[in-house]
Amino acid sequence: MEVVERVVLPGVPDVVLAGPVRSGTCRVGDRLRLSGGERCLEVTCTGIDLLNWGAARSGWLSIRVSDAELADVAAVTTASAAS
Repeated sequence: MEVVERVVLPGVPDVVLAGPVRSGTCRVGDRLRLSGGERCLEVTCTGIDLLNWGAARSGWLSIRVSDAELADVAAVTTASAAS
């Protein structure tokens, strides 16, 4: 998944990452590798949502991840399955 948006929503304890899916699968509970910037993070998927991001963003998915703060994912550009 290409990560384009990174947000924290009121009342949601996790960070939400959103963007177009390029390939692969993801399920709640999966460990994910977030890449981009100077380091990689491994996080846990705590939720998956199809949100209405508008016509220009069709095919986007949002995932909620634990184990990270918004500042931790500021440079993240991709999310993929952890090995």
